[in-house]
Amino acid sequence: GAAWFIQIEGGDAAGLMDSAAYEKYCEGRAH
Repeated sequence: GAAWFIQIEGGDAAGLMDSAAYEKYCEGRAH
């Protein structure tokens, strides 16, 4: 299940996030 966040921005920043941090990150972008 890593591919789903690697696709965001090349996997640099996103690759360092866990699923919880990613959800908050995604919410920040969505709003």
